[in-house]
Amino acid sequence: MKRIGNKPLTVLCGLVMLLTVLAPAALATELEFVYEIDELDPRYVNLANISADVYISPTGMASSSGSARSNYMTDTIDLAVTLQHRRPGSSVWIETESWYTSGEYIAGLVADPIQVDSGYEYRTRTIATVNDQYGNFVESVVIYSGIDNY
Repeated sequence: MKRIGNKPLTVLCGLVMLLTVLAPAALATELEFVYEIDELDPRYVNLANISADVYISPTGMASSSGSARSNYMTDTIDLAVTLQHRRPGSSVWIETESWYTSGEYIAGLVADPIQVDSGYEYRTRTIATVNDQYGNFVESVVIYSGIDNY
């Protein structure tokens, strides 16, 4: 007499074992994805916001701007705004011109437009350095604008 009752049970046990092996790998992948998203989300110590912008007119006049604001009115912000350029396809950005300002609680500047050369990609880099009311360094944050071509 043949026993066929154990075969479905064996298949079921095999599936349970397979799921037990694959489930942690699937969960690890999902957790890794969530971790990567959290890594991209900036967490500033005192800065409430920071911005960088670039605009190039049809005649080649480039305007850069940047700003930063602290959560605390007693903080001082040093701001450096730099126009950068590169050849399309290159990974090296070269500084074209830089401007500096500082302020308490908030700092911002819109640079006077400058003439730029054609055949390049341009972006603005903003660096905000925050010091507390006692002059102690708190943080320095760097952001980049989108790219504009001329």
